[in-house]
Amino acid sequence: MKNYYLLLITILLFTNNALDAQTKTYLSNAVNIAGKQRMLGQRMAKDRVFMAANKNKIAASKELENTIINFEKSLKILEDFAPNETIKHKVTVQSYVFNKYKKAVNSRSLASLNDVIETNTMFLTVCDDVVNELINYSKTLNSEGGNNHQKYVIDKIAEATGASGKLRYLTQRLTLYYSLNEFGFKKITPLEIEDISKKIDLNLGYLSVLEFNTLEIDDSLSEVQYYWNQLKGFIYKDGKIDLTSKKINAVAMYNLCNTILGKANATTKLYTDLNKQ
Repeated sequence: MKNYYLLLITILLFTNNALDAQTKTYLSNAVNIAGKQRMLGQRMAKDRVFMAANKNKIAASKELENTIINFEKSLKILEDFAPNETIKHKVTVQSYVFNKYKKAVNSRSLASLNDVIETNTMFLTVCDDVVNELINYSKTLNSEGGNNHQKYVIDKIAEATGASGKLRYLTQRLTLYYSLNEFGFKKITPLEIEDISKKIDLNLGYLSVLEFNTLEIDDSLSEVQYYWNQLKGFIYKDGKIDLTSKKINAVAMYNLCNTILGKANATTKLYTDLNKQ
């Protein structure tokens, strides 16, 4: 069965369907870019917290600067691409919220730090709305013409890209929450960390059994899983999240989660390229 899916993907990559080749490639990239915006928003909050705590300050400051630049560039791409009024509106909302969020991130006052801590989840939701709207748009295009097998595989690849993309922002959100607790900026419960951990496990489990995974994707997922298992060994004790033993500090968490982010980003790009038509 897996060979069937690989053959079908090969056919899809070299066969025109309802979408023009250039448009499909661009749409696929737009979905990936929008998904990455969720991660960038969480990374801004994480870096702001580390700078406020005077921990890993040089690395966090440099990363924050690059993150803001990348978000602004990606936002321009999404604004130029927006193929309908609904998506255009969602991107406009994202731009408006980002400008306010950026001011709080760039400020060094305690009030602005609290604003970032309290609004990062809302900003994540705004970014997620853009991703979901682009995926919905993609599905409407896939419904025009083509056969049922083609539609099924294209839709499933889109879902896989979304699941893989979630791993990226979850790594940054995990570091953010862990550091908030360690630095004393906000009390984070084990259940909140557990929720993030379960989402990572859920998405990795879903991706690992997909029949259209290529060998390259399987290898990439294995690397994500390897480093994720390492991290879990530091934060779990007797099958439960343990925030008291401190087997890993926030700076080490920062670095390890960034390693997982890099691996997850490579995996997401591989799934994106499967729909490059």
